[in-house]
Amino acid sequence: MKLFWKIYLLLAATTLVTLVLTIWVSFSVLPAFFEEKRNETLDRFQELVESGRYSDRESLIHLADSMGVFVRLVRNDAQQPPPPGGQPPLPGELGERNPAG
Repeated sequence: MKLFWKIYLLLAATTLVTLVLTIWVSFSVLPAFFEEKRNETLDRFQELVESGRYSDRESLIHLADSMGVFVRLVRNDAQQPPPPGGQPPLPGELGERNPAG
């Protein structure tokens, strides 16, 4: 076999192995890694919220932003009726009723 074909087949095999490993890492290893990190972050966020140090709205939002966690705060007032149709409030409403409405 000529030297050209030996080098060509070696490079082709190396490229194929690299492609297969890249696909495997992209679809199995990385998603599992990121899910584990997400769960750790959410568990830590829950621990901090349950500690009681973050009791007001601003501190909770600041904590969530600093940890990269998306939260939606909804006030739970006994006097406030449930929203029509059982839908949660829109972002920015935070479950507050309009005093005029």
